[in-house]
Amino acid sequence: MTRSTGGAVTGRGGLNDFFSRYVNIGAFDLTSLRNVDNIFPSLLFPVYRSDGEQNYGKVGAPEIDKLLDQAGAETDRGKAVDLLNQADVLLWKAGHSVPLFQTPQISAVRPGLADFGAFGLRSDRQYVDVGWTR
Repeated sequence: MTRSTGGAVTGRGGLNDFFSRYVNIGAFDLTSLRNVDNIFPSLLFPVYRSDGEQNYGKVGAPEIDKLLDQAGAETDRGKAVDLLNQADVLLWKAGHSVPLFQTPQISAVRPGLADFGAFGLRSDRQYVDVGWTR
């Protein structure tokens, strides 16, 4: 498929040094990876800041960084969400990353436990809603 678009796929070495030799230093045109376990929005800042250590493509802009900084300092949740939504629009325009699939999650719980399970893309888990049925 890449050949028909004028591209080529080349493999270089094993997986043990993939990130240190290629991804961390930006020595790639396109790479596929999963960015999981970011349960708090603050954990995503290194991914989306232009100088973030996990922003492997080094895609970003000062406007995005400013919005992220403001959201991180905001104590009003509604205002913080609004700032993050503004940053999200700019990130999509910049072409930061393309999510190809949602990582499935399977949870095993005791019978009778209600409102707990796979949360999908939801990031605001409400543990106060979890409880036992009668």
